[in-house]
Amino acid sequence: MSFTVGDLHHAGLKPPADTSPPAADSAGYRYIVDRQITSFDDGRLPLRFFRLMSPTRPATEPAWAPWLGRIGVDRHSRTYVMVHEEWPAIRSLLDAGQLAMIGLVRAVSLDPKLLSHNHQVLAYGYDLEGPQLTLRICDPNWPRDDTVTITLDTSNPSGSASPTWSKPDAPVLCFFRAGYTAIDPTPFR
Repeated sequence: MSFTVGDLHHAGLKPPADTSPPAADSAGYRYIVDRQITSFDDGRLPLRFFRLMSPTRPATEPAWAPWLGRIGVDRHSRTYVMVHEEWPAIRSLLDAGQLAMIGLVRAVSLDPKLLSHNHQVLAYGYDLEGPQLTLRICDPNWPRDDTVTITLDTSNPSGSASPTWSKPDAPVLCFFRAGYTAIDPTPFR
C-alpha cells in the first residue's frame, strides 16, 4: 500500500475519495497487488527485516564494534543502524523533497513466520530538536491521519534507544530506509 501512496504523491494525485478497496481483478486492484509484490524488492526487503530482527544483534553497540566492518560481520546494534546508517539516508531523501519508504521492525526472532509482523510506511517530513528526531509518517493502517509519527532519541547511538510510535499499535524496535522507485499510477488517473 505504501508504494501506491508514494506513486500517487509522486504523480501529484490525491488518494481516491472512495476508501473501499478496488474490485477484485480490476485495474486498480491489480496495480495495488503488483506494487505490493514490487515492494519486496526481489526478496531483499524481507531479508533486511530478518537481519534486523535477529535476536543475536546486540542491544547496545559492543566495544569490539569498530572491527565489525573489517571482518565482514553485520552485527551493529539496532540503535547504531538507525542513527548512523538509516536516519542519514532518510534525511537525505526528505531534504531533497522526496518521500522516504521506511521498514518498521516490530519483532525480534529467528522465526521467519514473524516477518509478517513488520510493516512498511512512508516518511514525508521530520523535525529535529537537538537529538530528538520526529519522523512524520504516512501509514496505510492509519489512512488520512497526519498525526502519525515515530520519535527517536539519537543522542547515544552506542546505547539502546527504541523508536516511539504515536499510535496504539505494535512497538517499533528499529526502522530502515527501504528501496522505492515511483511509477505512474495509471489506474487512478
